[in-house]
Amino acid sequence: MRLTQFARRCPGRGSVQSTWFDLVTLTVEAFFLLFHRRLYLGRSNVPRTGAFLAVCNHCSYYDPPVCGTFLAERPFSPIGRASLFVGPFGWLIRSLGTIPINRDGADAAAMRAGIDELKAGRVVLVFPEGTRSEDGELKEFKRGVSIMIRKAAVPIVPMAIEGTFEAWPKGQLLPRPFRRIGCLAGPVIPAEEVAELFKDPSAGMLELQRRIAALQQELRARMGRVGS
Repeated sequence: MRLTQFARRCPGRGSVQSTWFDLVTLTVEAFFLLFHRRLYLGRSNVPRTGAFLAVCNHCSYYDPPVCGTFLAERPFSPIGRASLFVGPFGWLIRSLGTIPINRDGADAAAMRAGIDELKAGRVVLVFPEGTRSEDGELKEFKRGVSIMIRKAAVPIVPMAIEGTFEAWPKGQLLPRPFRRIGCLAGPVIPAEEVAELFKDPSAGMLELQRRIAALQQELRARMGRVGS
């Protein structure tokens, strides 16, 4: 249940930090419902307990808060670009558990921090494209995150977001209201299957990219966006 069961939802994280996460995500979700008629599908695929790595496509500043509201039952630590950690916004994302990473995506300290979160039984979110898509289409996944995947040995929840590019594309100063956004989580990839897939990191990342591309196409169809 939201706002309770902190030990189950985010073991080891204090109740104050978890409550703050809940208050922020509840506020943002109300905003998305009002201004973007958000459509969230596959929430039943999100594990209620235990560590997992959420992996998602990335095309907008909206993507982290979309994932935050979608995964609100499980407060998580997203991995975000280090250059964002400035001023009041930097304070906000740090207070929500964001882990800073250098732009090349191969930051050893960020990888260790993510692995520590997962080893503690918590949840981490990554965008393996490394930056926002410039046209809303899925781009090549960077291999840096494969280090964390192999060392953490936890299940993966593949996710896809659609509509955020139209709502707030790269280069647009402010978001555009009333563009519909959606998020879909696919079936969990068990830790044993993850280990098998990532015996070859390049092949593992390609397979993960393939699954998320399929989810994105499914979400587009569910939103009536195929061929648009």
